[in-house]
Amino acid sequence: MISEKKFSRSFGPFWMMHLPFFSDYYSSSAVLGEKIHPHIETIETADMRGLTNIIAFIHYKALLQNPSTPVSESIDNAYPIVRYFYRKYHEDTVIRYIHGSDEINQIVQEQALNIINRYPNKVVTDPFFPGYGFMPNCRGDLLVGDSLVEIKAGLYSSIRKPFNPEDFRQLLIYLALNHASDQPYPIKKIELYNPRSGMLWKSPIDEFINIIANKSPIELYQIILFEFENRYDSFNN
Repeated sequence: MISEKKFSRSFGPFWMMHLPFFSDYYSSSAVLGEKIHPHIETIETADMRGLTNIIAFIHYKALLQNPSTPVSESIDNAYPIVRYFYRKYHEDTVIRYIHGSDEINQIVQEQALNIINRYPNKVVTDPFFPGYGFMPNCRGDLLVGDSLVEIKAGLYSSIRKPFNPEDFRQLLIYLALNHASDQPYPIKKIELYNPRSGMLWKSPIDEFINIIANKSPIELYQIILFEFENRYDSFNN
C-alpha cells in the first residue's frame, strides 16, 4: 500500500507521461487562481505551521456543528491527532506549543473562520473514497455541493506558487477512486483553497483534465486506476 500523498509526490514518469501538458499549465498564471481575502501573518516555524493547520481544520469542523465552539476546546480535541503526526517531538514541546501562545490561537481562529466563511454549509467533511489496487482507502477534506475541495495552508509569496503540483495530482487520485466507487459522489468541480494566504483555485473537472492531459475524465481515471491495479499485482507477485 502507498498513500495518495506519496503517490502524488512521487512516480514522476507516470505523471509526466499521462499529464503531458501539466508543466505548461503550472507555469502559467492560471494556476495562481484568485485572492479572495487578505493573508494571515505567519509567525510559526515551518515544522509547527503544519501543526497549526491541523488544529485550524479541526476547529473549522467544530464550528460547523457549533459556531460558539472555543478554540481551546478544539485544541484539546485535536491533541491525539497532533500528537500522532508530531510524535518525533517530545510531548511537552507539543503541549507548550498548542497551549502556550495567544498568537497561535489567533491564527487557528482566523484560519478556521476563513474556511467557514468560504464553506459555511451543505458540507460533507472528510469524504470517503474506497481504495483500489495498492491505493488504500482515502479521505478528502471537503465535498461542497458538486465540488471536491482540498484545504492547503502552505506559504505563498512572489517566488512561491500558492499550490504545489502534488496538490492537483491528489485531487486527480480522489477523482479516480470516486469513479471506481460503487457509490460515487456527483463531483463536477474541484477547488484548492489556502485559508492562510487567501488564494483560491477552482475549475470544472472536464476542462482541467482536457487542458493538462488532452483526455476525457474517464480516460484519465482509467489510466490512474490501471496503475493502481498493475502496481498492486507487481507488488504481490
